[in-house]
Amino acid sequence: MKNILFTLALLVSFVSFGQTAEEYIDMGRTAKENGDYYVAINNYTKALQTKPSSSEYEMAIWGRGHSKVQLGDFSGALKDLSELPDDEWDWICYYKGLCKFNLEDYYGAVGDYSNAIKLNSEFDIAFKSRGDSKEQIGDLVGACNDWKKAVKLGLQDASKLVTEKCN
Repeated sequence: MKNILFTLALLVSFVSFGQTAEEYIDMGRTAKENGDYYVAINNYTKALQTKPSSSEYEMAIWGRGHSKVQLGDFSGALKDLSELPDDEWDWICYYKGLCKFNLEDYYGAVGDYSNAIKLNSEFDIAFKSRGDSKEQIGDLVGACNDWKKAVKLGLQDASKLVTEKCN
């Protein structure tokens, strides 16, 4: 009888604590949507420890990297985001550029924003951000061209930059 109870207790503990990668990803997504980025990172990390499928791995790395961006951990975010294929999704390129900009790698940021724009020619915030990066490296003509394109695409945040810094 003791053995049966012990076995049942052991089975219950394995069932309740053996979440799948998908469950951890869902918990991470919920935490991230609620602005609880530390909990999100913890859940995405647990998802990665479960030996997830390749698509689950990408979702967990993306979620963890994006959460780190939200917390201002740009080097940690860049490390995660660099594991993802940036030739398929414009937002990966954009966030890599954002990380590099905040780490003062302005040339690298221009490259990542350019990749995002290559994948999505209507990506207004990528144009604005690439313009910000070009300004940092002293290319005001290029910056103005990008800010003007961002305005043309509907991003009014860039119009003040055009008015103040461009002819």
